[in-house]
Amino acid sequence: MPADTPASSPVETTVEIEGGKISMVSIHFPAGCNGMVYVAIFHGIKQLYPWTDGQYFRGNNETIIIHDDWKLPESKITLTIKAHSPGTLYDHTILIRIVTTRAEEYEEESKARTALVKLLTFLKEVIGVD
Repeated sequence: MPADTPASSPVETTVEIEGGKISMVSIHFPAGCNGMVYVAIFHGIKQLYPWTDGQYFRGNNETIIIHDDWKLPESKITLTIKAHSPGTLYDHTILIRIVTTRAEEYEEESKARTALVKLLTFLKEVIGVD
């Protein structure tokens, strides 16, 4: 991340990911960022992280971890990471990890959840369990 990158002209980097869903994202801001380096992750024009449009993650000597269950619209997609650092005097390196599960694992999890919901619904109707 180059020093003093304005919000009006953020650095953009693309990354290709494969899988069925994003299960975890971590963003590490090393010591010295002092909350002045801003990072957001997009799929096309849709902002994925943070979830609120126009907001950015920032930190200092900390790792932000997001556990998620976002289903990829296709098995292989391109994400765009946008970052800016207005007012900083030094370059910074931000480490971003994106963990995906395979499409097959996601489908198996979905089937298991569906079966569990059906079982709970049956128990509620038959036995009155809530």
